[in-house]
Amino acid sequence: MELNLALRIMYLLLWLFYLLSRLIPSRGLPSLETPKTDRRAALKEEGWYILFTIAMSWYGNLIVAVLYLFDPPWMLWSYIYLPAELRILGVVIGVVLIPYTYWIGKVLAENYSDTLQIQEKQTLITTGPYGRVRHPIYASAIYFLGALVLVSDNFLFLILLILIIPGIYRRLNKEESMMIDQFGDEYLDYKKRTGRIFPKV
Repeated sequence: MELNLALRIMYLLLWLFYLLSRLIPSRGLPSLETPKTDRRAALKEEGWYILFTIAMSWYGNLIVAVLYLFDPPWMLWSYIYLPAELRILGVVIGVVLIPYTYWIGKVLAENYSDTLQIQEKQTLITTGPYGRVRHPIYASAIYFLGALVLVSDNFLFLILLILIIPGIYRRLNKEESMMIDQFGDEYLDYKKRTGRIFPKV
């Protein structure tokens, strides 16, 4: 099988299994059973940047993914022409991130929310994937999108990643302020010994 075709198939499978690794652990969680109108209102309250980030994450990636998979001739300008080894490395990184992402969801459990809010029985998780990184969900998303840039060998995915990162970091600032209000010194101590997206050396 031609390498480009094999990598397109791998790209599609990586996305599918990554989405499942995010969705399966969150099934039936109380935080996701709130009315959609309330969740939309909460997202709108966070500001335009989070709406833009979500739009780029889902709709932007979907549009570019469809173009990449069908590969119309006019898309040739967007290819980076990376070495095959780098593209295969992207596949390996993506495969590793799928069980890691599932693990995060299982550890987070009922503390998970797709909007910025403290759950009724919120606890501060500092073990497992949270032992060295404070925001492993966001970290895995950034790493995964970076892996897809390598797999796809496409400049458009890199542009999307660059557009998404500022919104993620802005949301992290608000989330950490909320956690400090909730957990005080306990969270500040946790913050000192962990990295935000990358493990602290």
